Amino acid sequence: MSRKGGPGRPRKPHLLLAASGGKRTDRHGDRAGEDDVALTEPPAPPEWLRNAYPTAVPHFERWAEIALMTERDIDALAMCAISFAEYLLTGQDIEAEGRSYVNEKGDQSRNPAYTTRNETYKRVVSMLAQFGLTPSGRATLTRADKGEDGPSLQDFKRAK
Repeated sequence: MSRKGGPGRPRKPHLLLAASGGKRTDRHGDRAGEDDVALTEPPAPPEWLRNAYPTAVPHFERWAEIALMTERDIDALAMCAISFAEYLLTGQDIEAEGRSYVNEKGDQSRNPAYTTRNETYKRVVSMLAQFGLTPSGRATLTRADKGEDGPSLQDFKRAK
């Protein structure tokens, strides 16, 4: 099934391919644009994030220290931090207002913040995985390193 914007799955960035051990010079060449160069130190949050979403800044700064990023990823990580801050705020709203309320008909209804929290949770988890900030995201990035430390399964099969 195709996604919006074109057939098939979107391409993985070259830097991420290299980190996960999936970059092949016969297929991808040695091309790497200026934007594909990894940042050597954590970037500062963009000005628009500091001004408009101050609660998201601490999350951005913490994640920027451990994420595999290029210059063009900064705004995407900032959007992830905003979504995470929204997730935390909706959780506080649910705690303060309660899980349900009595509507105008006198019936119990679920707090609408639940829907917002569930949507932001899905968005945040998806974005965190793209930056390698979840256990499964880290596993895909470190898989290439594990094969170099010791013998592979193929080595054991050949020894029998």
